[in-house]
Amino acid sequence: MTRRLIILTLIQFSILFSQTQIAVADFEGLGVSKNDTRALTNRLIIEMHRTNKFKVLEREMLDEIIEEQKFQLSGCNSDMCLVELGQIANVHQIVGGSISKVGDVFTITARLISVESGEVVESALYDYEGKIDALMKTGMADVAAQLASLTIPSNNKIESVTGHTDEGAKEEANTSNSETDLFFHIPVWTPEEILADEKSRKAYVLSELPKLLTKVPGGTFMMGDNSTKYTKHKVTLDTFFITKYEVTQKLYAQVTYDHPSKFKGDSRPVESVSWYDAIRFCNKLSLISGLNPCYTISNPSQEGLNPNVSCDWTANGYRLPTEAEWEYAAKGGLNSNDKWSGTSEESRVVYFAWCIQNSARESWDVGMKLPNSLGLHDMSGNVIEWCWDWHGQFDDNPKVNPKGPTQGLGRMRRGGGYYSDKTYVTTHHRIIPSGDLPNYEYSDTGFRVVKNR
Repeated sequence: MTRRLIILTLIQFSILFSQTQIAVADFEGLGVSKNDTRALTNRLIIEMHRTNKFKVLEREMLDEIIEEQKFQLSGCNSDMCLVELGQIANVHQIVGGSISKVGDVFTITARLISVESGEVVESALYDYEGKIDALMKTGMADVAAQLASLTIPSNNKIESVTGHTDEGAKEEANTSNSETDLFFHIPVWTPEEILADEKSRKAYVLSELPKLLTKVPGGTFMMGDNSTKYTKHKVTLDTFFITKYEVTQKLYAQVTYDHPSKFKGDSRPVESVSWYDAIRFCNKLSLISGLNPCYTISNPSQEGLNPNVSCDWTANGYRLPTEAEWEYAAKGGLNSNDKWSGTSEESRVVYFAWCIQNSARESWDVGMKLPNSLGLHDMSGNVIEWCWDWHGQFDDNPKVNPKGPTQGLGRMRRGGGYYSDKTYVTTHHRIIPSGDLPNYEYSDTGFRVVKNR
């Protein structure tokens, strides 16, 4: 057994160190909105991860570097500019390109550039006629495969000159054995098997959820810190309940039938899920539990890119925490003010959080690290967590049960993850979105849920 573990460890490290470190710069949009261009670029980051040939610098880390170095990213699409950005980001290669639209036809061009030599290592070209949500699911995987010099399966493309999805190609894709296609796979069962499976799933959810919820007594605390980005202000919250752990892959699959995560494992936190995926999960979980769903989606036909979601804050179902609820719980509630969830001593962070210093750049089973004073695990690190709020600047005015602004550039994510430095997994650190729309997915981002009572 020991010999086998050593061999497996050596294999894992050989894969880790054989991967090329890269960054993906924002693509140039030509006839495509800034938000859609940003969404497609972020999808490419995920698909480059999934090729297993690259270690991709996460979006928030690249944004932090750009902000710290005061690098002018706008209009940076030339090879020379991309090389300069790659040098600042300290990566081996960098991806740049453009996304254009003429009529109903999208054209994606991309190139992988060596930061050391400035030469184009690989290039990609992808044309697609149809809706942008289908392009996001299939096109960016194709571009990533081209850049990684992988063989591209013919059923990976879903193209149509009429603008409609080819159902035959879609059916073929559902039967593929590739890991990327796991997200789209739906088993074919008889009605009796489906009914039995649904009963089993419901029984699991109803038996497990009561064990996961922790009461967070209401109170008043100081949110933020003394920097201008996180202005300290007084916040008062009502009592609420929150799950001890991030939503696991097993629980997510029991509720949604989906297995989207990059790092597989029943007890690992689910990741590679969008904000909208989390909202949908909350509603399904509420229905399974016999509770009233909190969320209403007023334009479901556009749910892939621009969902209009409202929340009934009086409903008894499950929902995402507000940013204030998340920070209050992470700090330990009323009588605690942890800098990291569970401790304020930097030397002890690794006992409470999975971060880049100890994670081997992957997620881990929930609950392995020490909990904070409320009994909550992984509020710092492991995976970053979606919150309800749109991003907005803090001010110093006192607030009661704040829900955040009614609109913004992106949805908030908190807590830092396995790819974050320990300085970014603090309880007050905010990941400032530069377009984290509800459809964005990150391989280091999951969520946990709350309810009012």
